[in-house]
Amino acid sequence: RTMLLPLVLVAILGVVLFGLLFFRRSEDPSRPAAPRLNISPIIPDIVSFYKDPIGIANRIKQDGCGAFRVAMTPMRDWHYIYDKKYFKAYFAASEDALNFDDSAAAFFSHVFGDVYNSGEPAWLENYKKVLTSGLWRSNQLDIFEQKMIGAIEAQFEKRWNAHVSSGEWFDLGGEIHRITALINLRALLGQTALDSFGEQWQVLMPELDALATNQIVMNAPSLPFGPSKRFHTIRTEILKMMEDAWVHICADAQEKFAEGEATRGTAFDCYAELIAAGWNGKVSNNTIMMHLLAIIFAAHVNTANSLIWAIANMVKRPDYVQRVLDDNVNGDNSFSAFCLKEAARVYPILGVIRMATKDGPIEGTNFWARKGDLVSATPLVSHFDPDIFPDPLAFKPERFEDEQGMKSAGLGWLAFGAGMHRCLGEKYVSRIARKCLQNVFSRYEIELQKQELPKPVWTTTSDPSPAEPIMVRIKARI
Repeated sequence: RTMLLPLVLVAILGVVLFGLLFFRRSEDPSRPAAPRLNISPIIPDIVSFYKDPIGIANRIKQDGCGAFRVAMTPMRDWHYIYDKKYFKAYFAASEDALNFDDSAAAFFSHVFGDVYNSGEPAWLENYKKVLTSGLWRSNQLDIFEQKMIGAIEAQFEKRWNAHVSSGEWFDLGGEIHRITALINLRALLGQTALDSFGEQWQVLMPELDALATNQIVMNAPSLPFGPSKRFHTIRTEILKMMEDAWVHICADAQEKFAEGEATRGTAFDCYAELIAAGWNGKVSNNTIMMHLLAIIFAAHVNTANSLIWAIANMVKRPDYVQRVLDDNVNGDNSFSAFCLKEAARVYPILGVIRMATKDGPIEGTNFWARKGDLVSATPLVSHFDPDIFPDPLAFKPERFEDEQGMKSAGLGWLAFGAGMHRCLGEKYVSRIARKCLQNVFSRYEIELQKQELPKPVWTTTSDPSPAEPIMVRIKARI
């Protein structure tokens, strides 16, 4: 009897795994569909696809179809539209056909659990308006940027000056992830949050980011062992930290508002701006907390990886570093912005995600999707099209100086999406990342241990991470 139960459990698990690996839902030949990848008969296609998405996409484009599908699970496909001629229709498609909020809610519910709830659509829509008409306006961003300079400098000083003193090699990616986690925490939730749990946050947030898109966690999040167990442990710790500190964060924002520091358009953090915009009391603080947590998570991923790749590639080109230094003297930020744009081009996101709400053709295309399938416009082909970006494999930020050429590229550069679903955090991420880049090169000289950079590795739709640590050594710039 003692042996019977384990044997039964193993048999059940074996049947389930066999079904997951070999079962595929039936296809209706009367419904036109993009070709599905059949990379491996055993490993789920999405896992194999992540290993070389650029190579696979650029091989597939030879068929001229304009899209392909990747099996996420036996019953669910991920459709990647790569032909630029379909992009406009994709971004113009109605929410009734391709829903953005549902796909975002599904992902963040996976990351943060059932406590993440986007079930207040009216508030969510108004929240977007607050971001675009208030917090992310140019004049507010100018104020925000000036106030954040000190916070950015402080975080780099605190960590990097120790590396200057030691003279030892360290992992550039690990350091950037930790610093970015702290900067975003300060920017979006305020100084109270940074003081309350910044030390734990800088360790846990990068690990949550990595585990959230681990294939085992994505497909079997409830497993009581391995990466799934660690994922749940970290998530619980982060939510507990947020809940414990939230009452103090709210009180701090209220105090600033009462004293006139957080009047609309002048707030120093995202939550204080929401208070100033009159959202306090309209929805639960838990809802606000979870949406801000989702923004922090998204901002962390994209800011950190863009910075890592930009810094590493610029170190190989002293002339690029000099241009950034000259821009700092002249008060010009343009070349720093070009370097970040080029990093986003060479190391692209896999695509903007929307979810099919019903069986039927994807709007603007002839491709059929089933309800629940994910549909993405992907830059994997357009970012490496020599007709749009000459010498596409090379890191050349100066290409963005050609305003007319970039204008003609149109949707060929798709780092932040487009249309009504263009990334809400683009302006924020761009400014924070640019200031970090300028701070790094104005204060430190950086040496790469290896001139050849590691390959990028994708685990989700966001920017890729280095396949192995990028080891650097720094000294203070005189």
